[in-house]
Amino acid sequence: MPSAVVRDSSAIHRHDPWQDGKRRVVACSPEHLEELVERYGRRPFEEAELWAGRIARVTAMHCTGLSPEALARETGLTMSRLELGVLWQNEHFQQSEISRLVTWS
Repeated sequence: MPSAVVRDSSAIHRHDPWQDGKRRVVACSPEHLEELVERYGRRPFEEAELWAGRIARVTAMHCTGLSPEALARETGLTMSRLELGVLWQNEHFQQSEISRLVTWS
C-alpha cells in the first residue's frame, strides 16, 4: 500500500516528540495517496496547535498538575510557547484540560 509522511500540527506522537507534527497516511492507490497528500498540504500548520498537543501529552502523565516551569522543562517549550499553546487549546475547546492542570501565577 502506498504511504507518505505529511506535516500535520495536530499529530502528536504518543512517546516520541521528534515525531510530533508528522502523520503517516496510507492509501489504497497512488492516486488516492496523491489526494491525501494534497489535502494535508492545504491544511494550515499551526505551531500553537502542535504546542498544545505537546502540553496535553505531558499533562496527561501528571494527574496532580504541574507548575509552568516543570511543564516547560518536560515539554521543551518556552514559557511564551506554553502560553500560546494554552491559548490555542482554550480557543478550540470549551473546557480546557490544560488550563485545569497548569497553575499560572
